[in-house]
Parts: sequence; structure tokens; C-alpha cells
Amino acid sequence: MKEILRTQNLSHAHLLRAALEAAGIDALVDGDHAGAIFDGGVSVVVLDDADASRALSIVADLEREE
Repeated sequence: MKEILRTQNLSHAHLLRAALEAAGIDALVDGDHAGAIFDGGVSVVVLDDADASRALSIVADLEREE
């Protein structure tokens, strides 16, 4: 498992997770509870480390579009 992004925005984390899964990358949001947002945020992680570089590229492309 490898962290791709840490954010305070839970909705943003879930949107990125969904985008990664749509691209065929198994991902999850870690720390998906109210306290995590105030305690350093939540993480989007990929389950297979081999997918990390492609996931980072997808996230970067999506964030450029915003």
C-alpha cells in the first residue's frame, strides 16, 4: 500500500479514489472518519505499490484540470 495524496477534504479524497478505480487501480481512502480530518487529514492510497506512479500521474492530471 502506498499513499498517493493526503488532504483535509474528504469529498476530494473520495473523488480521487473513484477516478483511480475507474482507471483500473485499486485504491481506498484511509482515515475516513471525522477525527482524521482534524488530525492530519485523510489519505488516498493504492493497494498495489506498482500502480503508484500511474496513480500519481492521474491525480496530477485531475488536479491540473481543477
